[in-house]
Amino acid sequence: MERTLTPRRFEELLGAYGAEVGRWPANERAPAQALLDRSPALRERLREARALDAALDRVRHPIPAAVVARDRKSTRL
Repeated sequence: MERTLTPRRFEELLGAYGAEVGRWPANERAPAQALLDRSPALRERLREARALDAALDRVRHPIPAAVVARDRKSTRL
């Protein structure tokens, strides 16, 4: 018997693991896909989450201050 997934659990997984369903726990993937097949609203949520993930991937990550300080010290020697 296939496990079912609630929309609430789908949202929890989406928030925890992001929009790439392949990164979700293996036992949650097939039930998530089955729910997506039945729910236009959740497909839209997944599309929105993918757009957010893509935007976050484009953000340049600042260099931590500790790394900058360490590198400054090493160039003075």
